[in-house]
Amino acid sequence: MYARFVKLTFMNDFSKEAASSLLVELGKTKGFAAGMLFRMSVDLSTTQRYSMTIWPDKASEEKSWKLFGEGVLKKLRETGARVEISRGPINEIHFSKNLDFNLPVILGVFLSLANPPFSFPYVIILVLVVIGYY
Repeated sequence: MYARFVKLTFMNDFSKEAASSLLVELGKTKGFAAGMLFRMSVDLSTTQRYSMTIWPDKASEEKSWKLFGEGVLKKLRETGARVEISRGPINEIHFSKNLDFNLPVILGVFLSLANPPFSFPYVIILVLVVIGYY
């Protein structure tokens, strides 16, 4: 799996809120259509936003970047926003055993997308769901 992190610093809270609405919609429509698996945003302050997107692999992240990500962030820069981008492969994922949002299914999806031996998604998801409920 591959991750993209984007930290945005806006001139004021109004421009942050306007851009955030646009970015949420783009994530829901174009992002998931382009293969994005997961998206999370964090408001660091009234003028800063940090987002993380997870992709099956580097190729899908790069493809989505060229299709729409690059252009949108270029336009945000033109408004005066500072844009910082980091990317890289996901090396490991850890979850607390106390986390309760149907973790076995989510973990199964993550593991099924990883390199072998976790290449049989339905089997792994089923096993993790069964383990998680006992």
